[in-house]
Amino acid sequence: MSFRGVEEIIRDNKKGAFELLFETGESIISLNPDEAKKYAIELVQGRCSMSPLVNLANETFKAIKKGNHRESIKDYLLDVEQSKRKVINKAQDIVSEFNNIGTLSYSSTVIEVLRNSQKVSVLESRPLFEGRKTAEKLCNEGVDVNFYPDPAICDMVFKIDALLVGCDSISNEAFTNKTGTHAAVIVCQHLKKPVYVVSDSSKILPKGIPLHFEEHHDPKEVWETELDITIHNKYFEKIPWMDHIKLITENGIIEKKEKIQREGVSEKLLKHYPME
Repeated sequence: MSFRGVEEIIRDNKKGAFELLFETGESIISLNPDEAKKYAIELVQGRCSMSPLVNLANETFKAIKKGNHRESIKDYLLDVEQSKRKVINKAQDIVSEFNNIGTLSYSSTVIEVLRNSQKVSVLESRPLFEGRKTAEKLCNEGVDVNFYPDPAICDMVFKIDALLVGCDSISNEAFTNKTGTHAAVIVCQHLKKPVYVVSDSSKILPKGIPLHFEEHHDPKEVWETELDITIHNKYFEKIPWMDHIKLITENGIIEKKEKIQREGVSEKLLKHYPME
């Protein structure tokens, strides 16, 4: 795998958190301790909205202090990979009871969970249309796919049995995912449909670290116009934990939000993470 600089990782809005985690981890392994520390600091400051990268930086800081960052990061990535497989197996058992599962955006973990489902309903997820990638991959797996434009979110939720989504970051107050997730969760709440968030614990922020998400992106992705119109283009949003939302991790279902946290935050992370 080729080395990827921090700026390249920060700008990458195409790949999912799992892919970026491994590419970033391999890049850190290739660096000496001083270079790895500098890389991790820049990563925390530039991509604090993606908790797997924050946790990777935290592990890097702790490993450098112990003098074994290369082996420690290799072990950490292996643990994450094994945890992801456990999450997929547990989530597949849970969703197998539903005939029609709804989802949105793109998550490699969600794809793996749903690849053997009978029917999946997918929202398009503008402005980057990640839902199309999800629909294509599931269709190629032989799944019966129903595809909806984002304004048809209510129509989709009426027809599904449950909603399954991935996420980018998790705290004991909320999780972040593609814009549109909050609306889908609210409709599910109104219609008494269960919502499952599927993630391994690499996306759970350390205790005391606040949840961040990226604010605005290029308005031309939404609409190229010369008119004096303020265009809002937020990729991600915070979704607070609600009674009908369950988090599926490698350790099973977590229902009590106070249990959603990681221990072992490093002094370097506390120093360099944007706390506001």
